[in-house]
Amino acid sequence: MNFFSVRTNDQNTIGQILDMSTMVTFDRLSWHKDEISINDIVFIVISGDNSNKVRPYTNGLRAIGKVVKLPQDEDDKKNFNLGVEIFEFLSNTLTKDDFYVYPSLKDAPNIGPDTKSIANQSFRKITSIVGQSIFLAIHDLLGDDFNISKYDFLIGGNKQIEKLKIDNEFTKLEVVDNNFIQDSFVEWFNNPVNFLKSYDGLVTTKVLNFWNENYFDGYLFKIDPKNPDDSVNEIEKLISLKSNKENHEWKSFSYATNRGAPEAVLGKRNYIKFLREFISQESNLKKISDLKLNTNEIINFSGNELSYYVFYKKTQESNLNFSSSLILRFIASLTSKPFLILSGLSGSGKTKIAQTFAQWICEDNNQYKIVPVGADWTNREPLLGYPNGLVSNEYITPDSGVIHLLLDAIKQENKNKPFFLILDEMNLSHVERYFADFLSIMESKDTIKLYTGNTRQSLDGLSIPSEIYWPKNVFIIGTVNIDETTYMFSPKVLDRANVIEFRITDDEIKDFLASPSTPDLQKLKGQGVPMAESFLSISSQNSIVENDNIAEELVLFFKQLQAVGAEFGYRAATEILQLATKLKTLEPSIKNNDCLDIAIMQKLLPKLHGSRSKLVKILIALLSLCLEDINKEDFEKKFDDFYKNNFEGISAKYPISFEKLIRMYKNVLANGFTSYAEA
Repeated sequence: MNFFSVRTNDQNTIGQILDMSTMVTFDRLSWHKDEISINDIVFIVISGDNSNKVRPYTNGLRAIGKVVKLPQDEDDKKNFNLGVEIFEFLSNTLTKDDFYVYPSLKDAPNIGPDTKSIANQSFRKITSIVGQSIFLAIHDLLGDDFNISKYDFLIGGNKQIEKLKIDNEFTKLEVVDNNFIQDSFVEWFNNPVNFLKSYDGLVTTKVLNFWNENYFDGYLFKIDPKNPDDSVNEIEKLISLKSNKENHEWKSFSYATNRGAPEAVLGKRNYIKFLREFISQESNLKKISDLKLNTNEIINFSGNELSYYVFYKKTQESNLNFSSSLILRFIASLTSKPFLILSGLSGSGKTKIAQTFAQWICEDNNQYKIVPVGADWTNREPLLGYPNGLVSNEYITPDSGVIHLLLDAIKQENKNKPFFLILDEMNLSHVERYFADFLSIMESKDTIKLYTGNTRQSLDGLSIPSEIYWPKNVFIIGTVNIDETTYMFSPKVLDRANVIEFRITDDEIKDFLASPSTPDLQKLKGQGVPMAESFLSISSQNSIVENDNIAEELVLFFKQLQAVGAEFGYRAATEILQLATKLKTLEPSIKNNDCLDIAIMQKLLPKLHGSRSKLVKILIALLSLCLEDINKEDFEKKFDDFYKNNFEGISAKYPISFEKLIRMYKNVLANGFTSYAEA
């Protein structure tokens, strides 16, 4: 059984629905014709401009029906009509604003709050998980007016749905002191000098509290009366972080999202401007003090819990140009798997981010090594050394210091300290040759045999054991450049690592050139040491949060990749779920689609390579899986038009992966061959 939603603005059809006619025919439909079966569920949404309405009604979900008559072509052969029997008329219409508190319905076609681009007359397919969630949300909204037990066969007895906090649940935020700033901003905004009609409806205490609780962790209105300027600066940075174009969840999924621009409301010309005026008045700061606002709740990042935002903040202070989303991916990848490959444009910061993170979280330089890989590395000796064949008790350690790093990490007094091995230009030699032992014990948890016989010592007097294992507190980061002097990775290597691609956008290079600066790593050195134990604790957690939505999507990608021999196995599937779990641990507000987008980019696409004849169709199929509201068949039929128009108007649910696949598609057309790695 499939789930669909239909939205109509046809006044005759809407009249029948309002009159509770059980048999309705919807016309001018154009998508999913070949996927429709008898008894498929259809959620019926009525819409239309008020000026065109024959009788008054509210736009939104009004009824639920089932398909009783299969699609029939209309005269133009482009559209079809569909016969639906309505079996449930809702007690009242449910609007997009009603559904905004349910994250799983954010993108529900025709129904969710973030579906502004869908036409008034449209027919869309809905995943079974979202379809079940719609039933649960209707029951949550209508209560006893909607008998959910009738639909147990559809929802499997599950009566719970994730729900964001709404105004009447703000037990902590309803107190007078916390609302003082919100109320003051509302009053300021409604002053004719500051009022902007386009934002009307967004600047209310209810809306502001909703944003604060769900997207800003309660920090949006926290002003320390003793340090007001610092507080405003921190709030501005927090808003800037959430406004990052790769982390825009809060502004696309907000109360009354269709009535304005949340980002602008909290921008420099509105909320930040208000705050600077607000703190300039001593009476306001005195009132905050008199209300005994707990200054311990002011943004304070001095705790011991690992926070990617703290590291991001320090990189900004040190004149480094890394986005918050990149840093989140970097740290989440390390905690999910202690082997990370950084690929991409030369000079884009691959080695620098590894060095910076190591310096930030390590007590001293002995906890990390940056080792330039040589073009002549053909075995493990440059990393682990070798026993002296002429002197029976001597072991030759390499100049790289890797063996010393591993032995230090094993020491009992260092078990709560992270150690980092950074292999610079890792693919100057065949990784499978010099790194084979590490690849093996990474999965087997076995040991590497260094020698046999009696105990040996290095020339500096260090006792070298006969075998060594990979300590749990050691993390390996490899940087990769692609040119005629380097080697490609085999699937064996890629399957055991997360791969993050570094690229620089037009906006990023413009911003840098507008105010160039030299990084100052002294500002962050050792600042993250208190979080080191938390970093190791998160890394050691192997539990996986089950996620049916991600699992369902992964199966679709598996089937497409299987066609070119690039499918993934149990290990990669497990690591994708682990990566999603770590992303949510570090950033609880991140959504499933964003987690899966990152996982696709880092775990699935790196293994994809081949000729034009092999990959063109697969790339198009994979592109279709990254999109919203369009199925594979329709996308393939219209692909040439989309491509000519540079995919304008296309909404991608996995934007990072979609952009990468587009580049791979262009490369395969231009060069006859493509791969994940780019020069």
